[in-house]
Amino acid sequence: MTKQSFKLFATAIVLGTAVLFGSTVRTSAQSKMTFSAPFEFQVGGETFSAGSYELVASARGRFVLRAIGKSGGQILVGIGQTGNTTATVEKVVFNRYGNRYFLREIFSARGASGVDLGESSAEREVRRGDDKYAGADRKRERIAVNLAR
Repeated sequence: MTKQSFKLFATAIVLGTAVLFGSTVRTSAQSKMTFSAPFEFQVGGETFSAGSYELVASARGRFVLRAIGKSGGQILVGIGQTGNTTATVEKVVFNRYGNRYFLREIFSARGASGVDLGESSAEREVRRGDDKYAGADRKRERIAVNLAR
């Protein structure tokens, strides 16, 4: 009896582990999204060149942004929800001032509120007119780029 109980217990552990890891892999695949930015943009204090990027949701309000085909990346931490705004499509939203773009919001699920990445000091300078780049337009335009899974 003891040997049989042990085998049953071991089988349950193996199956439970397989189910746990299987759902983790499935969740990870679903949390990876890609987008193409046809312009240079900033997130926080870092500048990213035009190109293709992937966003991986790592935890609630946290994402890893990485250029496709390149190593490294930046961890993005949302400072809150976007308020009452909900997305009909999965997208990232940039604030544009003249020819300067700032990644500001991530909507990673349809029908859900987005994650607000906050205003960086560089964006604040542009908005206030303190930007060191001559001719920067202080009028904000919101640019949405759809995400793909």
